[in-house]
Amino acid sequence: MTGNQATSAQPDPDLVRVVRDTVAVVDAPGPDGAAVAVWHIDVGPDNGLARPCGAWLLAVDSAAPDCSGDAAGQVRALVRGRRVLATGAGAQALARLHPEIDGYLDGDATVRGVGEEIELLQRAFEQHLDETGRKFVPPAWPEVPAGLDPDAQGGRPDASHGAGGDDGTATALELGRRLADLADTWQQVERQRLARRFLRKLGGDAHRSLPVVLRG
Repeated sequence: MTGNQATSAQPDPDLVRVVRDTVAVVDAPGPDGAAVAVWHIDVGPDNGLARPCGAWLLAVDSAAPDCSGDAAGQVRALVRGRRVLATGAGAQALARLHPEIDGYLDGDATVRGVGEEIELLQRAFEQHLDETGRKFVPPAWPEVPAGLDPDAQGGRPDASHGAGGDDGTATALELGRRLADLADTWQQVERQRLARRFLRKLGGDAHRSLPVVLRG
């Protein structure tokens, strides 16, 4: 392999970032797990576009050897290399497909992490006031949305009441919306942090993506 070929074989950093910042929300709405709903949610810095960036409902032939078939292959492709936020049923469906994922997102731990980061930044702000004796406009921290446990009681909406229609995508849609809301909340935190130069040492000079926590 020549030097030019070796260079061209390197992954595109923009593509790596896009994959990294796109979480796959997965549910299996049917009783047998044959239908798999996947929503892609962008949790990266605000780029002016909608955070939901793709939705699929695929009928997987679970009776086929190794769950082969076009739909199974498409599900694998949709989650490949990504962090996944899955319901219990969604995780079971994926387990049968053996996809190559970056890990399963811990929804509640991710929410707690956002709250803890706000507390850290607030303490740093107050410490700066004490050290300098100067007055600054206090940060207007946003309220952190509720948890992201996909299987919490009441977390599975009634599809007949307009939350995604009656095609079985309601739970994945609602979970995706909650994740998108959390990503938007995080960007509000980042705007407050970056507006104060002395807080930029805690995270750098650029907007950070939502810091998701993966299950251990």
